[in-house]
Amino acid sequence: MQIQRNLLSRDELIKVQQILKKSCWGFGYISSDIEKPIWNFDKEEGREAAEIIASKFAGKKLINWHINGQTYQLSGALHDDSADGCEVAVVFFPNDWSFDWGGRLHVFNDVGVMTITPEKNLCVSFDSRLKHYAEAPVVNKLRISIGLKLK
Repeated sequence: MQIQRNLLSRDELIKVQQILKKSCWGFGYISSDIEKPIWNFDKEEGREAAEIIASKFAGKKLINWHINGQTYQLSGALHDDSADGCEVAVVFFPNDWSFDWGGRLHVFNDVGVMTITPEKNLCVSFDSRLKHYAEAPVVNKLRISIGLKLK
């Protein structure tokens, strides 16, 4: 697992944040559990943001992406990203976040669970076969993450 702070330049981060301010959000996206719907940003509207982040991974090809949003008490479902030949899962956090707001990313590996608190411009990359999920925020804030599948 790799954690990279300040993955994007100031201008790249501003561009990604501007994209995410568009009114392209919808509720009801299902990752792997129909009982756990979450917010999702329109795939094609988010393409440029995904490509900006993917460009930081030399030698890797962007296979797929999704931009998720979670709100109060809305946990994500436990899943892996190994379908479609994906080798590297990437989770990028574009916005400010506080530890006491919850919404942490949990990644399960051979020795236990890695727990990562979202931070602005923070990127986490890991083996796509590892199970992971995002816990619900405990405040009325939208927790946004951009997930990439790379090969």
